[in-house]
Amino acid sequence: QLFSFGSKITLINFLEFFSHALDTFLIGKLLGSKTLGFYNRAHILIHLPMFHMTRSMSTVLFPSLSKIQHEPDRLRKVYLSAITLVA
Repeated sequence: QLFSFGSKITLINFLEFFSHALDTFLIGKLLGSKTLGFYNRAHILIHLPMFHMTRSMSTVLFPSLSKIQHEPDRLRKVYLSAITLVA
């Protein structure tokens, strides 16, 4: 059972990696390395603020949520507030 579950997760992770790398591969192959470099920098610039915000939130939320893990109502409220903020 464990192997079946693990193999499915591995396959899903591989497909996600491939789908995220497909645009980079196609741009590099069809439009060249210079265009790929511009695309890469723009992609990083767009995603950088969200990356820093979620990373900062996770370093604060993980210990905080672990402290209230035995209070399901409070945990649910804080978790939904954090998800709403990120969304």
